[in-house]
Amino acid sequence: MEVLLRLAKGESRKGISEQLGISVLTYDEHRKNIKQKLRLRTQADWASAIVLFRNSGSITVKKKIDK
Repeated sequence: MEVLLRLAKGESRKGISEQLGISVLTYDEHRKNIKQKLRLRTQADWASAIVLFRNSGSITVKKKIDK
């Protein structure tokens, strides 16, 4: 779930793995398992799930503002 939350916030693969203290390969396995459990077959399915998750109110996304 933590991987999905961080992905929905727009964090990078490397950043997520570093913050969670796992290897990038372990991150990839988590992502693969999430996709299987949610029955997501394509990248478009994955992107749609992330957007739906983000818009569900489960998380708050902070936007960076350039000054």
